[in-house]
Amino acid sequence: MSIKLKNKIIKKQARIAVIGLGYVGLPLAVAFAQKGFRVLGIDTDANRIGRIQSLKSYNADVTNAILGSIIRRKLFNVSMDFSLLAQADIAIICVPTPLKRKYTPDISFILSAVRSITRYLHKDMLVILESTTYPGTTEELLKP
Repeated sequence: MSIKLKNKIIKKQARIAVIGLGYVGLPLAVAFAQKGFRVLGIDTDANRIGRIQSLKSYNADVTNAILGSIIRRKLFNVSMDFSLLAQADIAIICVPTPLKRKYTPDISFILSAVRSITRYLHKDMLVILESTTYPGTTEELLKP
């Protein structure tokens, strides 16, 4: 991590993008926003985006009141537009990894997220893989 990004994080000036607003991504995005970071949530599910914009949580860990509070304070915004990643300092991948046969994770959602991030990747951007997957995924598939 660069010193520039580290300083942005310390000052809570880093812009965080959470890709995938499911049972892991939404609470994670909300937690960062509650700490004062500006967070962009990106999801391909229009229904999820619409519910969040209507201040209606679909996750038991995130109340409507909390959602409303961080959105009104402009700390949390949601979109289906991956081009907004160009403004992010940190991208956190929280997409599903359902099991295929023989208990092998389906990493197609991870690979899709990585392809989207790659188009907007820039100097000093930190990419974190939070999705459940097998050891070595970051080194073997994401890093190249």
